Amino acid sequence: MLWMSSSPRSGVQVNRRLAQFLGTDATELGETWPGCVHPDDVRAAMAEFAAAARERRDSSFEMRVRRHDGAWRWVHNVGTPRLAADGTFMGFSGSLIDITERRDAERALRLEADASALLAGSLDLDTLLDRLAALGVPLLGDACLLDLFRHGEHVRRMAAHCVSPAHRALMDEMLDRSGRVQPDPYLLGRVLATRQALLMPTITDDLVQGVAGHDPRLAEIIRRSGLRSLLMVPLVARGEVLGAISYIVVESDRQLGDRELALATAVAGRAAAALQNAELYAAARAEIAERVRAEAERAASEATLRGFFDAEGVYACVLEIDDVHDDFVFALPNGPFAATYGFTAQEFAGTGARALGIPEDRIAWFLGILRACRDRGAPTTVEISPSKTIRPLSRLGSINPVRRATDGRTVLVYVGTDITERKRLEAQLQQSQKMEAVGRLAGGVAHDFNNLLTVIGGCVEFLSAELRPGEPPWHDAMQIRRAAERGADLTRQLLTFSRRQVVRPRRVDVNALVQDTEKMFRRLLGEDILLQFTLGAEAPSTFIDPGQLEQALLNLAVNARDAMPRGGRLGIATSNARFDASDAAARPGLAPGRYVCLSVSDTGVGMDAATQARIFEPFFTTKEPGKGTGLGLSTVFGIVQQAGGQVIVYSEPNVGTTFRVFLPGAPSPGDEDAPAAAPACAQRGRETVLLVEDEPVVRQLARRALVERGFTVLDADCATSAAEVAAAFDGEIHIVVTDVVMPGQNGRELVEELRRRLPRIRALFMSGYTADVLLNHRIADQSAPFLEKPFTVDQLVAAIRTVLDAPAGC
Repeated sequence: MLWMSSSPRSGVQVNRRLAQFLGTDATELGETWPGCVHPDDVRAAMAEFAAAARERRDSSFEMRVRRHDGAWRWVHNVGTPRLAADGTFMGFSGSLIDITERRDAERALRLEADASALLAGSLDLDTLLDRLAALGVPLLGDACLLDLFRHGEHVRRMAAHCVSPAHRALMDEMLDRSGRVQPDPYLLGRVLATRQALLMPTITDDLVQGVAGHDPRLAEIIRRSGLRSLLMVPLVARGEVLGAISYIVVESDRQLGDRELALATAVAGRAAAALQNAELYAAARAEIAERVRAEAERAASEATLRGFFDAEGVYACVLEIDDVHDDFVFALPNGPFAATYGFTAQEFAGTGARALGIPEDRIAWFLGILRACRDRGAPTTVEISPSKTIRPLSRLGSINPVRRATDGRTVLVYVGTDITERKRLEAQLQQSQKMEAVGRLAGGVAHDFNNLLTVIGGCVEFLSAELRPGEPPWHDAMQIRRAAERGADLTRQLLTFSRRQVVRPRRVDVNALVQDTEKMFRRLLGEDILLQFTLGAEAPSTFIDPGQLEQALLNLAVNARDAMPRGGRLGIATSNARFDASDAAARPGLAPGRYVCLSVSDTGVGMDAATQARIFEPFFTTKEPGKGTGLGLSTVFGIVQQAGGQVIVYSEPNVGTTFRVFLPGAPSPGDEDAPAAAPACAQRGRETVLLVEDEPVVRQLARRALVERGFTVLDADCATSAAEVAAAFDGEIHIVVTDVVMPGQNGRELVEELRRRLPRIRALFMSGYTADVLLNHRIADQSAPFLEKPFTVDQLVAAIRTVLDAPAGC
């Protein structure tokens, strides 16, 4: 087939054979010749002609042209430039050779080679399926569907298509993205059942009607898409149907025929073998992965069990009873269990109890437990106390009888945990509970004793007022007063020791407080400890609750006594100290200013640095179990910190210890602006007092004292009576003086009820109860006027006078 042109873009003349090939009677195509070339090839053909014209060279390339029946055919174009005598370009002369069959043969060979390569290619199933779906497109069709089956059930559908949007839309519908793929029984079902390929060169209306009878949706897709030709080939390997490949021709006059059937059958055979190999490989890989996972789980389980068996704090051992020698053997101990006896697990395995020198009584005791557990066939729990032959620890464990599979003998599996710390904490709790019980007892005793001391002190005041100073009866009265005062001091010391005193900070002369505790310290320390006092000459003072300072001093003295079991020297010293900014920086927690220093030194065993770092921790103690709670020094620390001070410790082993307590110094009395109060004995009043006290002798004493000082007194023995008395009185009641703790309604509730009717009434609370009881009644805060029992007549009058004279709202 020949052609000739005068320029790349001018008309083209063709011979009759080429005109017949193109389906035209004209041999002069003019400028319409590009319309015969495939749209995808026009641009490349024009560029090649232009380049050959510029370079005056031959042109040779392949392209597609439309044949008279509408089919696209591949042709090989060869063009030679025609030149004039002067070299002017005159156009091309060329020929076209139909190479479609050759190209199809080449692509068929490549397709078969690709199909064969599947066997030697990837064994990954997903990769293989992607390649297989695209295999044969577009040589065997415009699109391809790949259906996979397992045991007769459809499991997967994949697709490949040409670049045409129509093909892509068709594949989307055929795939049914909803996941509800139902292979049609009319076409695909026939292929699977017969295991024979199905070739439909032309899709007829009858065929579409047949499909519609089984799958209307598929029939509608075929009609709408313009399906022209169809080829279905089963995938069969080793007698098993794995699926089917379907090739589809859409919207063209192309027909699939025997050549395509033969080629597709060859491809399907190779593809089926590759698929089965991939599936076998996937199954083998899954089995290997399962084995690896199972092995990893087994190793992890063994590691977990081994970690548990050898875990720190877990004491485990397999025990065997030796009835012949009346002994038991540590057959399989774990590391911590063997370490309690000073061995490794390997060294300790197989050791008998008697070989370790365990006392006979303990062997007999434990052997009895083991035999009872074995004979009953039921587990038991046992607590093992510390022994001199092993590391001193307490263990709580369980013993379980287990029948050994090898010989049928019953062995005992012991698993225990260290409960030494728990036992220590239980002992501390018991000690704390005993201290709590002592404190409660002290509180009850203090309440009753304070009421008695109040009456004794008041009666002595009345008696001494009627006696002449210097006479023997007057001296007797003074002795009774001093005895009552010592009794009050003893009550406060008892509450201090049990940490139940009412906390009320005030100016404290530290020298006087230390001197007052001397007798108590000498009784506490014993004769083998020399007590020395070194008191500062400037009479240092601070603002603190004196009871709390006594408690802190007592705790330090007791701690020093325990550090000197064979006797020694205890020194207590007071002094003033002043810290500037640099001093305060060296002692974190202390602000610059004036301080009182209270020093307690002993010549005891001392402490190392590690012990010093923990001495203020609650429940930390170096004493033997049951000898202390470990709260003494932590209480000292809390008291001093609350007062704004700090405790500094100096200690060396076998040398001694010094505790230096720094407390903020109080201003000197001359620096305070408060006016001096009038002597208590001179204080009187004309106001009306509602006195509420459930103890008759205390109420009678207080009433007498107040009446003699000029007050009008209304008295009651409980809150209910007080409310009735107040309601019946016509005049103004200026103040209610009430006990805090009374049967029924307490003092705080009485005051709240009275103030609802008498909003201007003042209140003074009094009690001999301890701090925790007062806190429960919300009385022990600093804002509530409070008088602590025992009190003197002068103290009672002074307290009432202070409340009455305070500005309104205070």
